[in-house]
Amino acid sequence: MSSASARARAGSRARERSLLPPRYAPDIVSAARRNVGALDALFAIVPHPPDAAALRRLPESARWRELHARAPARAGSVRTTVLGNRRHTLAVLGYLASDASAFERLSLAGRMLKEAAARAPKIIGLAAAGPAASARAALEALLAAALAHTFPLPSWRASRQE
Repeated sequence: MSSASARARAGSRARERSLLPPRYAPDIVSAARRNVGALDALFAIVPHPPDAAALRRLPESARWRELHARAPARAGSVRTTVLGNRRHTLAVLGYLASDASAFERLSLAGRMLKEAAARAPKIIGLAAAGPAASARAALEALLAAALAHTFPLPSWRASRQE
């Protein structure tokens, strides 16, 4: 085989392996400014232990308050439910300790996004409750996790055809 044809074949294989994600990336919106019925998934982080006001701000808050009364959550835990709207919005709630590190925030956000991965939501909403600084940090973690989940890493395994 000539070196020119080897380069051409190697070049065509290199073009097949794009580093950009081939999947559709979801629209990411602020859940505070959006009708929850228009979302495929809602991700919300509340401080642990959650106060009554934080749970009241959630959609279908009676469901969340009932779950919390039945079995109080631990910091770092995740709970999910499907809302009773037309789209059957998946709601994922994460409980974050007030003294959580950046790693703990990102880990919680990653677990939350993993809960919805099988549903491949097209429009997701992000929300966080609590003091302004911790809510902002929680939203940043949710956004980072959402962007990371839409970007599949390239696979450099050899195919059986080679």
